[in-house]
Amino acid sequence: MIYILSAASVLSFCLLGVSVWYIRNLLGYSRSLIVDFIEINKNLKSFTEHVEKVYSMDRFYGDGTLESLLEHAKEINTELGDFISQKNDLFEDEEHEKEETQ
Repeated sequence: MIYILSAASVLSFCLLGVSVWYIRNLLGYSRSLIVDFIEINKNLKSFTEHVEKVYSMDRFYGDGTLESLLEHAKEINTELGDFISQKNDLFEDEEHEKEETQ
């Protein structure tokens, strides 16, 4: 009976270790995705600024296609910024909880 309990305990500790390792790697991957989204957001802001400069030129001012492109870029930029801030808040809360438990 003791051998069975010992084997079950060792097995459960091994599974716990593997689970902790897997979750840490998954969180690291998620964090790298957030960093990638931040980089995409910076590129999109740069694109939006470029389109705004082109749209404000006398030659293109009032062009409906450029105006809709500019509005679309601003909408995507806003949505991506909201997504990034939401996910960053999630990671900051998790890190704060880890610091409190340690």
